[in-house]
Amino acid sequence: MKKIIIILLCIFLITPVVIFGADGNIDTGGGDMGGVVKGYKWTPGEEGVRVTVIKDETKQPVTTPIDFTNVKNPNVKYHFGKVSKISYKNGAKLTRYSTATKGYVSKRPSSGNIPIIIKSNNRKPDMKKIKAYFCDKVFIQTLSKLTGMNYEELVCGEYKLLIEPIGYCTIKGERYALTAHEAALYDEQLKGTLRSKMPSFSHKNLPLSLFLENADLGFPAWKGTTNNKQLNSTIKEKLGLGIIYFGNESEEEKPPEIDIKPDPPNPNPPKPDEGGDEGKDVKEYEYRTDTDVISSVLISGRNRTPDHPVNVSFKIKDKTYTMKNIYLPKKGGSQYAWVKWHTPKTPEKIIITVSSNATSETSKIIANVSDLEEKTPPDPKAKDKAEPKYTDNNGKFKIPNLPDDKGKTTSTYGEWDCYWIPHWVYYSDGEGGGEWVDEGWWEWKWIPYTVNLSATMNIKADSKTLTAKSNGKEIKSGYGIELKVDANVSYNAPEGSVTGAQNIVTYYPEFYYKEYNRVLQTIKKGYNSSFELKNNKYCPFNDKVHFTTLWFTDGKYVPYGNVMDVWTPEGMLSLNVNDFINIKGNLYQDYHFGPIKSVS
Repeated sequence: MKKIIIILLCIFLITPVVIFGADGNIDTGGGDMGGVVKGYKWTPGEEGVRVTVIKDETKQPVTTPIDFTNVKNPNVKYHFGKVSKISYKNGAKLTRYSTATKGYVSKRPSSGNIPIIIKSNNRKPDMKKIKAYFCDKVFIQTLSKLTGMNYEELVCGEYKLLIEPIGYCTIKGERYALTAHEAALYDEQLKGTLRSKMPSFSHKNLPLSLFLENADLGFPAWKGTTNNKQLNSTIKEKLGLGIIYFGNESEEEKPPEIDIKPDPPNPNPPKPDEGGDEGKDVKEYEYRTDTDVISSVLISGRNRTPDHPVNVSFKIKDKTYTMKNIYLPKKGGSQYAWVKWHTPKTPEKIIITVSSNATSETSKIIANVSDLEEKTPPDPKAKDKAEPKYTDNNGKFKIPNLPDDKGKTTSTYGEWDCYWIPHWVYYSDGEGGGEWVDEGWWEWKWIPYTVNLSATMNIKADSKTLTAKSNGKEIKSGYGIELKVDANVSYNAPEGSVTGAQNIVTYYPEFYYKEYNRVLQTIKKGYNSSFELKNNKYCPFNDKVHFTTLWFTDGKYVPYGNVMDVWTPEGMLSLNVNDFINIKGNLYQDYHFGPIKSVS
């Protein structure tokens, strides 16, 4: 009987699959915050975890979160209740509680001390120990009792465990308990105080202690660096969590026939791995200087697993970048391999050499890097007139129609994931003994990614136009306008496979949206970026304006801008945006010319 119990325990320990970052803990640089800023401190070892049971089908919590810690007395004065990251994602608000009005409860696990989760100078987490601890049957049984869930139901395969690191720290001289998600939300309320006072803990060590290798429960995988402090938005979306799920195969089940059907369909028909690149087309890109870009190739093959993954290398000038651990399904499939890199500051033609241990669409990429040149409109003069080709028979300027090119605003691509399905079979030696053998198999799952580009343009009268009306939306011709564009790139893909909008060129109706343009300058970089006009050399005050022509016809004056250089493995996204200002009259109507009355 004793032998049977041991065997069943070993089966349980191998059955759960844990989605934690394999490199989920940061390098040194955090540690004890004491002595850095008075009143703000985190001491290594002052940590715990919040565990929530999630229904996989609905992605909703089914139990109240439970905090576990090795700390005998966390001595917490303030906390934010027992709210999970998934509840915050679904709209739960951050509410601070004093323990005097609402006590804080944590549990010391009966299954032994929790392994180190949050890294510090002298404490190094061991991911194998972390995975083993939370997959241990004793811990799961403890969780079952505390939540009131039946143990067999908990491990039946319909539920997942959401694990969040907790830090016990001092903020403004008071003791707090908070998760990484709560630290980000609280920092927003404090207008960046935590990020400025104790960033190594609140925005680096704590959130990067746990993250996902693969997207799950609506949270994306983290593919970024583990060496830098992170933005609040990044922490809320991607960091400070691990997920455990349970297999439900019985010992008697035989492995089924695997019939992998790619979803979505493969871009190219699958081919077996083969060597050589003869006859393959050369891939070519047009890039701008000093820009983050993505270069990609399509990789095809079959039956690529963690035991035999695909690796693709891109040699760009004197550097080599490698995308590792690409998986392809048993019956064949394809996906993009990509590299994110920054173009030089001067125009150049760069040959990128691609090498892989699988079939790729090409072994060479040509990157044509060129300047984004502005053809600045000429200095507007009082005697200027509309060009005859832009006027009607009466010499009146004809307002042109906007270009109808909407660009490409959505990109869809993905990656294959590969995971092991254990299937244990007992082989008897006929003499009362025997052994268990895992005769499991690999399975694959397509992880889809979507990137969307949106943008808005805002035009208003130059701040020095004193006769503007309608909140700056009506001016007389000849005056200047201010122009700003805000661009947003939303995505559920790895950050290494997507860039924000980086360049915008604007065109104007007096030139029929051709001949002349203005390249906007960036005032905010990233996935939420902003752009505005550069200083106008023809403006007496060197303002950031564009002057309308004196002869422009009364009516809507509609500039438009081409938002571009949003790069994904599928290519570049772009979007045309526009806004208008009403022209009524001309600036001469604001002036009176006549003799000056003498003053005696």
